[in-house]
Amino acid sequence: MKTFIIIGFLIGMVLTAFSQQPETEIRCQQKNVGINFNTGDSIIGTEYILPDRIFSTYIDTIGKRVTFQLRGVSNNEKWLDNKGKIIVYDLANMKIKWEKTIFYHLNSFEQYHDNIIQTDQNKSFYLDYDTGEKLWKVKSQIYLANPKHRIAIGYKFSNMSGGTNLLQGLNLRDGSEIWEREIDRKYGWQNLYYLDDSTLLLAANGLHSINLKNGTGWDYYTDMGIEKSPIGYSLLRDIKSNLVIDTISANVYCASREKLFKLQQKGGNESWSYPLPVQETSKSCILIEDSTLYMINFGFAYLGYQQVVQGTPFIAAFDKNTGENKYFNLIHVKKDPIQSLFSKNDTLILAYDHRLEKYSLRDGKKLYEKEVDAKKYGKLASFIGYQAYIKTSGNKYEPILNIVPSNHYLLNDKGKVLVLDEVCNVMDEIDQDSLFIRYKNSADYTFIANEDLTVVLDENNSAVAEFKSSKNAALIDKKLFSMYKEKFTEVDLSGLLVDEIPE
Repeated sequence: MKTFIIIGFLIGMVLTAFSQQPETEIRCQQKNVGINFNTGDSIIGTEYILPDRIFSTYIDTIGKRVTFQLRGVSNNEKWLDNKGKIIVYDLANMKIKWEKTIFYHLNSFEQYHDNIIQTDQNKSFYLDYDTGEKLWKVKSQIYLANPKHRIAIGYKFSNMSGGTNLLQGLNLRDGSEIWEREIDRKYGWQNLYYLDDSTLLLAANGLHSINLKNGTGWDYYTDMGIEKSPIGYSLLRDIKSNLVIDTISANVYCASREKLFKLQQKGGNESWSYPLPVQETSKSCILIEDSTLYMINFGFAYLGYQQVVQGTPFIAAFDKNTGENKYFNLIHVKKDPIQSLFSKNDTLILAYDHRLEKYSLRDGKKLYEKEVDAKKYGKLASFIGYQAYIKTSGNKYEPILNIVPSNHYLLNDKGKVLVLDEVCNVMDEIDQDSLFIRYKNSADYTFIANEDLTVVLDENNSAVAEFKSSKNAALIDKKLFSMYKEKFTEVDLSGLLVDEIPE
């Protein structure tokens, strides 16, 4: 008799396990989130309420799903929990597709449309988008997936030697290897660009083109970091410039620790190079105006994610076609890296922690220097560009740089924007909260947002609507989904938008 009872109990457990619904409940709460100024009607939003703090989201606009990662905090709110959940939620049918437990010290997830990759230290798993089931496993750290060509790329792990520099191309359908190629990752991947839909340009201690389908491409080796530095044995990374890709001439411009160079995009052949002083060169920026290339060396690099002093700031100019050096001016400052720059009308303004300098781009000579009161204005951080808007009069918003064209606007570490006149005197301060950043636009509308308020502008920059939503937003069927401060919201714009806004 006992045997039948035990068997019946076990069968009941199995049936319960197979019929178990997701444990998590997601509640939806409708609320008034804004107003349509054209009609005077309220704009209705939906707040998605989850049982724990939302750590991150991925919005799949094609599949109309959102992936939540939940991660709580300690009672004193100083530490993040190691344990959490990943949830894939169907926005169209308003139901959870699947959920599973995450251990954040072991697991990480990356998503590329409907492809979810789970990485556990040196193993990667491909998850079924509908069930969360692990479909295949590889001993590799996947860095990127391309849904169109159904290919992922990552570095192979060896049981004998650990991490390797052997990059693999993997079939997303079954995890089988398609190709492999040696590419150094000592200083990490520092830039990655798509030259076309199947060709990557990778900056990783040099430049490398990669055909996703077969792994072929060219290599251009040059140091972009320091393995031994004056502060001890460590890896200093990002000792390089941005990449400038001229799509018309199909040329690539870049600076490493060793040299400034121009490559032919097809084949990677060097058109010219100019040797740089390795003790002085650090993270840098290159700008091209007409036939002149300007290089600004900042004077810092990165140790992990921490900015550290490295090298010396300098300004240099070159003929972009021949590499001929026009001038090379070292800025003799000690342990005071450049934090931001702004170029306009043949001049260059450099912002340090507590100082501003203006230079002529024609000859690289200093025009003037201004000290900024550190106690009053804090540390200088970054110049504001044309994507920043501010409310002017009535219901109008304008790009802040258009209001007084001779002024400059510089963000500090106190949450203020300093208003500078044409000779860099501080004239005023603006709260950072009053700035709106353009994040989406079409022929008819411009979407701008500050921390948690989106304003929709017409072609005359007049507000036609405003509602609670951040700039971290995606549009699906005239519904705007956004994440801000652990809240996920949906705003119905069908009463406002005539046509779809392109992504």
